[in-house]
Amino acid sequence: ATIPSYWPPLADLSRDEEPGAYDVFEFVHRSADWSPLHFLKWLPTWRTLELLRGDADIHERVTGVGTPLEVAQQLSAKHASAALVIQAASPWSPQTHHLWSKVARKHAVGVLLIGHLFAESAFALRDVQAIK
Repeated sequence: ATIPSYWPPLADLSRDEEPGAYDVFEFVHRSADWSPLHFLKWLPTWRTLELLRGDADIHERVTGVGTPLEVAQQLSAKHASAALVIQAASPWSPQTHHLWSKVARKHAVGVLLIGHLFAESAFALRDVQAIK
């Protein structure tokens, strides 16, 4: 993301013109390349879950900030949205399935079904060999 061309350059602003406005504008400039998950501290859990189930990348690195996962780890698991991101970083399990994107969930189900078919065929082969 880039700062829109119609925004004044940060250097043209004065801290004295409007108290607090410079700090807000400076934050907007600094965070222009952040993904929505980098704003984790201010995200409600429903929005965090929406982003995780969408195409948000918890490993997207931004210089000076880190990844959303690192932001979550700094906030600690006591922060509800941070806890979701930390849990989403775990390997797939029935408990983390709902945190993955639609594509990843479909893939996980496919792999699970293939594993089940292999297991079933192994049992069937064992039963056939037992009959012989």
